[in-house]
Amino acid sequence: MKIYDCNGNIIGIYTDDIENMPKDKLKKLVQFFRAKNIDTVMFVKNIDIQNNVVTTKIFEPNAGELGGWSTMCGNGVRALTSYYRDFVKNVDEIIINTDAGFLKVIVKDGKFKVKMGRLYVGINKCTKYLSFKLKNWDFIENLLKIEKIRFTNIEIGFTSTNEKDPDGEPHLCVEIPSVNLVTLKQIALQVGQKITNNFEIFPLGVNVNFYSSSKNVVLLVTHERNLGFDPNKCITQSCGTGSTVVGGLVMYKNNFPKIIVRSQGGDLVISREQEDELYMAGDAKLIDSL
Repeated sequence: MKIYDCNGNIIGIYTDDIENMPKDKLKKLVQFFRAKNIDTVMFVKNIDIQNNVVTTKIFEPNAGELGGWSTMCGNGVRALTSYYRDFVKNVDEIIINTDAGFLKVIVKDGKFKVKMGRLYVGINKCTKYLSFKLKNWDFIENLLKIEKIRFTNIEIGFTSTNEKDPDGEPHLCVEIPSVNLVTLKQIALQVGQKITNNFEIFPLGVNVNFYSSSKNVVLLVTHERNLGFDPNKCITQSCGTGSTVVGGLVMYKNNFPKIIVRSQGGDLVISREQEDELYMAGDAKLIDSL
């Protein structure tokens, strides 16, 4: 197994079959991942060297006693690309096959640029992640008002490269005016759990992004789903899919071609390119090999 640091998120690349592992063995493996402070594990299902395609499943070791699964991890995709290039040298473009679709990754100047796909925004575009009862954001608005949190906008969205049946990581995005990362984290600690794990409204849970923007820089703190009920573990150093969704919202609103999304773990660059598809660029640093 190799372990990478992607903007403060610790990503493990693992090749044994986690999907069909006996529960007792899986429980011990989850404990091992946690002892290594691994946030997300990219389980490698298949490597097609001839076509430079890697098929993966995203495993979340902090999602309970036996862990859990996510559809997509932008930071993990960059780590997996770096892992693949250790086997196949001088490859500057590969495809990562995830549950959210096929993602092209371009390597240039030491950075990994991931084609995240189109942005799908709004309740009507995100019905598969929402309760059929949900018609508006009254619940979220009332919660924020009760907690005395100022906000200017609430939206939900996800990115996907699969245009026939779009799917991805759902992100609720709450814009907070004129605050810093410290304040955004305090807000995430205050209300993140109450939103992410409100399964009456979000049957599968939802990632919650608290963000504040100024010109072409967005400050972002994400409280992620599938990471259990400890808000300190649910608030990650960086979220690639969250950065892309929030970055896309701000870019479309202001007609920017690209934007910097700054999280606790560092910066990611989100850009709009051909046919309004979004790209996310950042690095992946190998920190351990077991």
